[in-house]
Amino acid sequence: MTFAEYMAAFDDLVARGRTGKLAVPDFQGTTISLTNPGTVGTMASMPRLMSGQGAIIAVGAMDYPAEYRGVAPDVIASLGISKVMSITCTYDHRIIQGAESGLFLGTMQSLLDGDQNFYDEIFEALHVPYACVKWSPDKTPAAAAPEPSVDVVKVRRSLG
Repeated sequence: MTFAEYMAAFDDLVARGRTGKLAVPDFQGTTISLTNPGTVGTMASMPRLMSGQGAIIAVGAMDYPAEYRGVAPDVIASLGISKVMSITCTYDHRIIQGAESGLFLGTMQSLLDGDQNFYDEIFEALHVPYACVKWSPDKTPAAAAPEPSVDVVKVRRSLG
């Protein structure tokens, strides 16, 4: 499917879901189902397969790792912590092998990094009038040695 075709099919499923017209058969016999527990704040999920399903791909919340969610923004910035999103693949081992699941998740990573003009196609389908930003590694210039923290200064003074 192109992104526009996917979006039309997705919108149809969402519309049927919002009007209570989805039923168990909509999930059975599918190759892959997508669930988004991230909308309720779940960081990661391992959903349970229904009879006849090959795999469920679960997309978690896009947020700071759980252990940093209560940390002050300036500390997060100084540590270089960024928001993350987890994608899990729960699969029927009789249908999908572990290596295939890994290859699928690797392809997802590649697409999210912008390979195969992934975002260009999305921007075009959504008629976004801007060029998408291309991913590249951070190029922070070498900085001068940072000032010692208050704790280091206190320890140094207490030692003499």
